[in-house]
Amino acid sequence: MLSPRLRTVAMDLLRPPPGQRLDIAVLTTFTLNLEALLALPFAVVAHSDGGVGELLEDPLLLLQGLREAGERVHVFVDETGIAVPRRQRNLYATLETSVHPVRAPHGGVFHPKVWLARFVPLDGDGDVLLRVAILSRNLTFDRSWDIALASEATPGNDHVAASGDLGDLIGELSGLCRFSLSGELERELEGLTDEVRRCAFAAPEGFSDASVAFHAMGLTHARSWRPKVEDGRSLLAVAPFVGASALKSIRKQAGQIQTSGLGKGR
Repeated sequence: MLSPRLRTVAMDLLRPPPGQRLDIAVLTTFTLNLEALLALPFAVVAHSDGGVGELLEDPLLLLQGLREAGERVHVFVDETGIAVPRRQRNLYATLETSVHPVRAPHGGVFHPKVWLARFVPLDGDGDVLLRVAILSRNLTFDRSWDIALASEATPGNDHVAASGDLGDLIGELSGLCRFSLSGELERELEGLTDEVRRCAFAAPEGFSDASVAFHAMGLTHARSWRPKVEDGRSLLAVAPFVGASALKSIRKQAGQIQTSGLGKGR
């Protein structure tokens, strides 16, 4: 469970490990607050812990952060989810290269909260590192408790089946965009897709499985998914929007296992 301070959480997720720098970050969200986009990824890229306030006090630092963020930080957001800013800032115009409105296939909404960051060595010598985070909250300033799964991995030589769906999500982003992406960004996403598919992301401490298995629902291949419950003493399902049929299916698979559900069922 993480702090309600979204800025701190986001900066931790995007902060490079020692000896490395952020090469590219792909963020997906249902709703987006442009002020949050200024305060969070831009502050990280500019190596500033003070958020947008500190950046605004130093125009050169701000311009450096905006320029680098426009090249490295890319947000894919549902076309209906971009909030109108309370205050107009000329700086919002610089976000055009970073914000990519998307439309979900099959008439749905684009609802993933997946962040993927690629870090490379500062001296150019060494392996790249991918960090993936699955969050429970959108990229806004909502002051609510957040829970997130974060894991890191270095791409290997072979494809990892457990990461295939995560690669599918990254690979389909360009096709969901309302506007065409630059050729350079298209190539970046293709490279990320390949690297993700070759990563075995470690499971959190305490889990028996060695790696995390990702399941992307609602993509163009229209695959549905239900968890397979085989062993265990309890099952926890956390979802803000879940139908009664899905809950019944999970409970049926769980059998005698104790089940708990959090969220609004409908």
